[in-house]
Amino acid sequence: MFTRALVFVLSLLGFALCGALIVREAALAGGGKIAWGVPGWWRETVRAGAWERAGVAGGVVLALVVLCLVLAVRVAVPRRDGAGGRVLELGERDARVRVSVEILERMVTIALASQLGGGRVRRVRVTRRDGRLVTRTRLTAASTDLAALHGRVLAIVRRDLGGATGLEVERLVLEVDRFAPAEGERS
Repeated sequence: MFTRALVFVLSLLGFALCGALIVREAALAGGGKIAWGVPGWWRETVRAGAWERAGVAGGVVLALVVLCLVLAVRVAVPRRDGAGGRVLELGERDARVRVSVEILERMVTIALASQLGGGRVRRVRVTRRDGRLVTRTRLTAASTDLAALHGRVLAIVRRDLGGATGLEVERLVLEVDRFAPAEGERS
């Protein structure tokens, strides 16, 4: 959370600086009626013997840019465990358990495939939002009663995934990519 706030504040400062520079350039390009004096810090920078300070300032700015890039990558790229997968941290601060999200998704896929009967599970995605789980499931349905199918899938996901993690399943997004023919029908 601290990383996101820091990146946000630094981004706002960068936008403010860029906006001020654009306004200055637009004013200077507007004609010769506006006299914009050279700032004192620029005179001090180009004065003889001041290049050391300019080099130090440039190094500090470069370090801030690299820090912003590293923080942006940390925010944008999800955490991964040693095997390269996404990780879900469960438990309290003193007793944490790290579980691979891929394992949880596979568990839900197996549970749905074995209990839905006739349907084929294509993909399950599990994400965590504000301490609750959100599940996106894509499957081929054997039934055309989507309300009943959604209820059955939600019950299975809540029982298995909620029981395994101890977290509430807040939402289930069910995507049906096609309907499988009922038994005895031809496709």
